[in-house]
Amino acid sequence: MTKINKNIFSLVLVILFQFSTKAQEILMVDGGSNYSNQGLFYDNGGSSNNVAGTSILYTLGASSGYVKIHFHYFDLPQGATMRIFKGIDTTELIGIYDGVNKPSHFIGKSFTFKYSSGTSTLQGRGWEGQIEPFNSAPQLLEKVTVPESDCVGALTLCANSTVNTAANQYDNTGVVNDDNGGCYSGTGSGGSVWYSFSPLTNGPLDFGIAPLGSTDYDFVLWDITNGCANRTQVSCNFSATTGTTGLSSTGASTNSQDASGTTTNQRPNVVTTSVYALCINYYGGTNGGFNLNFQNNAGSVAVTDVTPPTIVNAYSTNCASATNFTVNFSEYMDCSTIQASDFAMPSHTITIISLNCLNNRTISVNISISPALPPGSYNLTATNMTDMCGNLINSSYNINTTAVPVANAGPDAVACSTPGFFGATNYQSVTLTGSGGTSYSWSTGQPGASISVAPSATTTYTLTAIQGSCAATDQVVVTVNASPTPNLGADQTLCSGFPVTLNASGGGTYQWQSTTSTFFGSPSGWVNIAGATSATLTITPGTTIYYRVLVTSPAGCVGNDFIKITLGAGSFGITAP
Repeated sequence: MTKINKNIFSLVLVILFQFSTKAQEILMVDGGSNYSNQGLFYDNGGSSNNVAGTSILYTLGASSGYVKIHFHYFDLPQGATMRIFKGIDTTELIGIYDGVNKPSHFIGKSFTFKYSSGTSTLQGRGWEGQIEPFNSAPQLLEKVTVPESDCVGALTLCANSTVNTAANQYDNTGVVNDDNGGCYSGTGSGGSVWYSFSPLTNGPLDFGIAPLGSTDYDFVLWDITNGCANRTQVSCNFSATTGTTGLSSTGASTNSQDASGTTTNQRPNVVTTSVYALCINYYGGTNGGFNLNFQNNAGSVAVTDVTPPTIVNAYSTNCASATNFTVNFSEYMDCSTIQASDFAMPSHTITIISLNCLNNRTISVNISISPALPPGSYNLTATNMTDMCGNLINSSYNINTTAVPVANAGPDAVACSTPGFFGATNYQSVTLTGSGGTSYSWSTGQPGASISVAPSATTTYTLTAIQGSCAATDQVVVTVNASPTPNLGADQTLCSGFPVTLNASGGGTYQWQSTTSTFFGSPSGWVNIAGATSATLTITPGTTIYYRVLVTSPAGCVGNDFIKITLGAGSFGITAP
């Protein structure tokens, strides 16, 4: 894929699906399997009941070809986990999910699901998902979303050592709509990876991203000191030129370049008190991987991580008699260094329910504290375990279970889809805003009260609202509706004085507009035609003019089309005998 005219639009490959109006329902019971290219699948409680407190091992696969699997909602009891594997057995782990983070889209021939209910007596709604046929070129198959394709899952860089990635290691942009930048106009083929780091000293930063094949990589450097949701852009490069890209003492004297720019930006100054994240996106080419190198120029700062991890929060969803807690860390921890004896609370015994590890790293663990904690204040300490750079934790966190929040994920919302270039589909972003707590976590992995999502299918999002060490959850459904696609037909040439009737359809409301102005050949400066709010417009133009109709569906999605009416040299009229 090239970047020709990339600053105008992004070429996006789209996969179109066609479904029957009634899909089969699949009940996932222990030891079972189903090979079908279409249907809805549920936990062992079905569509109406909570997930039963038993283990489930189940395989979903394609009857032929490939399938795409995604979840509409995913709500597990605290302490329960779902492990998802690629294939018909439990050999190749994709990820571990605890209900806080919802699994994303999976594409392949078959997947195996292993649900463990844990020791909790709490109940959860369970899950509902959809399996759909998938047809595409071979290079787009077997895509799996990994945490580091989103800012919140950024890989920590411990030192200046070269980072190597393999061919096709990152081939999608994750579950969070965060792959953007001030210089971007699209993500192309769309495969991204995030890295986080802090500089050892204050000063200029350089790095080089060297493709291992014929691949066009772009980057955005962010300051994420205040979190991914509140990140600020430091440097952005979207050059259409292939080859090594990055920051250099010989780079262009700018911090932002679009498709027409060079491959390297100037070195920005960074400080030790800030945390930075580098997002590298594969736009087009072979996606052959890259080498990432830091401190290539004299006087540049070194990249390192000497900051000890801490406990960010620890919360329970049953503060009346709290036993099970989710403990969140400030950064990813090395799973091989974590054991139950690393946690301590006076006069209590702590066991580990789940480490939630993926590729030997975790950002949160589920623990059980015995005896149960009545409402009050308690001190939880963590020692001995290390982060992914070997920094030792020595953290204390005050657990306060006296205030119980009431979570509110906000009203259900509609996200509109619109046709894009070359048959692609564009999906509208929707902002979800929760309330009821002092801190928040969403099932996408994003923190904060407000998040932006752009689902490609109707999706249920779960908000966890935290106040002190108590948590409550609420859900919001974002329904994806297609915007109307009116078609006014081909442009017309008429004789002066000849009336024309234009017809639109597919909407709940209509608004017709006109203009005689253009901007670089495209009509601009549209003005509403008074009273023209029906599906049909009959009008007699007095000059060459453009007409546009805005069609709004009952769900509030808007589509439009315009037509140019050119007046010819002749005229139309009726002469009385």
